[in-house]
Amino acid sequence: MFTAIQQARTAWMRERLDVISDVHVLVSSFDERAGAVAKDCLDCVMCLDDAVRSSLCRDHVFSHWIDDLRRLALKLAYAGSGRTELGEVTSVLNLMRLSVSALGGCDFEFALAAPLPQTLLLPVSGLHAAIPLFASDEEVRCRYRHDSGDIVVGDRRFALSRFSSARSIKIVDRYFECFSESGGDGYSIAWDVNIDPERWTPALAAAVDLIQSDDTASDLVSSFVSYIVPLRQTEVTVNLSFSARSLPNVVFKNNELTPFLVGETLVHEADHQFFYAIEGGVDFWNSKPTHQQATYLSPWRDDPRPLDGILRGLSSFARVSAYYSNALRTAVSSDNEREAVGAMLLRRLRESEVALATLRASGQLSECGNAYVDEMSEALDSANRMVTRFPQYDVWRSVADSCIADHRDRWKRNNESR
Repeated sequence: MFTAIQQARTAWMRERLDVISDVHVLVSSFDERAGAVAKDCLDCVMCLDDAVRSSLCRDHVFSHWIDDLRRLALKLAYAGSGRTELGEVTSVLNLMRLSVSALGGCDFEFALAAPLPQTLLLPVSGLHAAIPLFASDEEVRCRYRHDSGDIVVGDRRFALSRFSSARSIKIVDRYFECFSESGGDGYSIAWDVNIDPERWTPALAAAVDLIQSDDTASDLVSSFVSYIVPLRQTEVTVNLSFSARSLPNVVFKNNELTPFLVGETLVHEADHQFFYAIEGGVDFWNSKPTHQQATYLSPWRDDPRPLDGILRGLSSFARVSAYYSNALRTAVSSDNEREAVGAMLLRRLRESEVALATLRASGQLSECGNAYVDEMSEALDSANRMVTRFPQYDVWRSVADSCIADHRDRWKRNNESR
């Protein structure tokens, strides 16, 4: 697992840096100044510490800039030199270069083509500012001043702010449009615009501390969660979360702030983000997962799911089981916590065992897929061996099995008549 995480990080970095390198070659053939901007951007990114460069490459803002460069490069390649496209490419490269300067604590002077972004959000640092529309068709000269923490755009100064954060995970309380999901994953977003970051910060910090008891979970979360975007709570407080392919390292979560459940959310969604990162380069199935039918019972969903959805659920909840196992062994501080964590661990273990049986019985996993499922099985077995030492084990298991049976009966009533 650790090797796979490292490979995913490396692949992300290589893919994104290759785009900047290709853009440098392309724009240099059209415009010497644009080529120099591209080279400066690439050189500065490469000079970053490996860990910082990795964080930059997997930030969703930086990823969107990479997508913009791809789109603009295609237009330039097929349509030839265009003043508008070159100006846009130079602006994106300068924003990347600005981000590096902010991380390195250096001033930076640059130009942006109109129209300017109305919300400036810099990756990793999370520095942000609102910039009103400028009535100009020409480039606007800008200057970032590190010591004063501001940016001068034209002749106007704008202070840069930071999101509240806990252990490097930023809590989004404004500029929600920068986190709009547009990748077709089908999620409906209702932001909590009245968030109080001071309520979230201690729960998030406590959750990250709990996660650090499990090396795999800690590495997953540190690699694949950079932002928490609060969701508006409905009438009943439940632990609701999701993430999206188009927003790497962003987790959406409601205001259920129990540290153990916040930790589960971070591990769960980090594993989904891990899957998004590797899905293009790893074949878990003998045939394309897009051809799978949504006909299988998932222990976590009320609707029929394809096998690939079952695998992703197993992956995330096996990691969650390992997280709860380590927390139960090392982090609980009261009988009430022990009861709650033990019951949740058995629920996740037994659900994962249902998913594991479904996947193995399908006969559709590739050699790589079977190896991955075997790894999940080993993680579940390890967690189960640990929890059997507790005298409450039989009670926890009985309650979990009852919940799973109720879910199965409900699923059959809702779906088998279709």
